[in-house]
Amino acid sequence: MKLKNLLGIGREALLNGGTATAGTVVSVKKQYWLKVNTKSVRRSALDGATFPAIVTVQYRVKDITYTAKLWSSPRAAHPLEGSAVTVYYDPEQPQHCASRF
Repeated sequence: MKLKNLLGIGREALLNGGTATAGTVVSVKKQYWLKVNTKSVRRSALDGATFPAIVTVQYRVKDITYTAKLWSSPRAAHPLEGSAVTVYYDPEQPQHCASRF
């Protein structure tokens, strides 16, 4: 796992200036240990709770398949497994990537 990808370091630069390619979501794992409350007053422990996710994507660059784990915000709609996503990567280091989700 590339920590740079997971933490989103350089994400905006890749989204704005990276090369786009088609990718596929391999897995989506919600991080239930990191609960984000969206309501100030709740009726139960999970009332208004959202969770971030780690999304694993696969994409190909020059006949090489890359797999990356990307952080998805708790407020974002997480993609579904098997869905197509656009992945933006650094042409000089294709293992560094980002996606909009």
